Amino acid sequence: MIFLRCVLLVSTTIPFASSLDLGSLSSVMQAYSNSLALHPLETKVVTAAVLAVGGDALAQLRECEPYDTRRAASFVLFDTCYRGAFQHNAFPLIAKTFKGHALHNLLPSIPLNVCAAIS
Repeated sequence: MIFLRCVLLVSTTIPFASSLDLGSLSSVMQAYSNSLALHPLETKVVTAAVLAVGGDALAQLRECEPYDTRRAASFVLFDTCYRGAFQHNAFPLIAKTFKGHALHNLLPSIPLNVCAAIS
């Protein structure tokens, strides 16, 4: 149910352009940014699902077998749960906890304030 709500939210928020000119691409990116600001979790879940379907579809094009919808569904399920929902909550916690120290320890030549900004 939440997935359908997410799809409806994003589909009504992001206008799909009929052509790929820079103006329409800019308006799509602005709408995506607005959706991300207003509804971050839902936008990330739908983004993960779209990227999972697209990535798997491209991978399956290289294979000489019929399109495997069960395989695509498994990628969508994993990506929406892990990349969309789990990482939405995990990354702020990781960034708050480590504050760039882990990255700075790996790359000591980069100043800590830069590592904290990257994290």
